Amino acid sequence: MLQGRLQTRITPMRTPIGTIHILWHMENRPVISKVILPGNLNGRMKFASLSLESVKMENLALDLCSNFQRKVLEVVCRIPAGFVSTYACIAKKLSTSPRSIGRALATNPFPIIVPCHRIVKSDGSLGGYQGSAWMKKRLLESEGIKFDENDKILKKFIIGGLK
Repeated sequence: MLQGRLQTRITPMRTPIGTIHILWHMENRPVISKVILPGNLNGRMKFASLSLESVKMENLALDLCSNFQRKVLEVVCRIPAGFVSTYACIAKKLSTSPRSIGRALATNPFPIIVPCHRIVKSDGSLGGYQGSAWMKKRLLESEGIKFDENDKILKKFIIGGLK
């Protein structure tokens, strides 16, 4: 590694939607700069190991995000696996609009690590996802979320109030 330059590494990780690639570098701790969803990897980079279970908010290069996006991502990280919340619920918590929450999540540089797939429309339909609707549904199903015959999330999986 050259002095003053960080060596970016990439770690592939199997998920229910295919292999994601995590771009990271080492400072005093591993710092993740981006998560690349399946089908979006161009070029070659050095592969190394990094455990997804060890990733915490302080391991993310949050300086890549605006202050608003950082606040949105911090709230989204509080949603446990097996549950979802809505754009409107997050918006109410942050005193903003559901659309602005959607915009912040559409450019989330850390999908899956910051589980933006756990945010859905108020009627229980999926809403957007930077990968695809199929990826979002598959991730939610892998966490135990169930859908009705109209492909809407069952109400028992939708949580409202977040701390």
